[in-house]
Amino acid sequence: MNKRAPLISYLIAWALIAGCAIFAAALSGLPVWPVVVVLLLAFFVVNNALAYTAVSRRCRADGAQPPSYLNFLFRGLRSTKLNEAAPLATHVLVSAIAAVFGGFLIFCGVALAVGATWSRITHPLVVASICLAPAVIGALCLWVAWRVFARRPHPSNVA
Repeated sequence: MNKRAPLISYLIAWALIAGCAIFAAALSGLPVWPVVVVLLLAFFVVNNALAYTAVSRRCRADGAQPPSYLNFLFRGLRSTKLNEAAPLATHVLVSAIAAVFGGFLIFCGVALAVGATWSRITHPLVVASICLAPAVIGALCLWVAWRVFARRPHPSNVA
């Protein structure tokens, strides 16, 4: 049996449950977004409960004390060290994703500003800040992409 078959069937079961719940909410006339939020929270809690069960069994088999559930839920295991260097491919991939996302946000901010009919807007400062916010966040994403690609640490992280 394939090792990924239980994982794939588990994810398919989650997709079916989520699809049925969203369809039932839409069919009954309820707003869909609370159902999606509850499903995401349930997915988070159930997956972390399953992961905690596996980690606690492994810790007990090794003779170690497992972490508390809440500590594991919000902090995880911390299996990687923060000072460990990531491979170059990881730096390139993360910086490419951050650059594309930053460029998209800048495009959205500029498109909102250009497409707005400023003469009909009653509160232009609010609309300008709504247009400026994604552009600023996009510029920050581009800065992070450059820092990750250049592999230079931030001055506050230098020990």
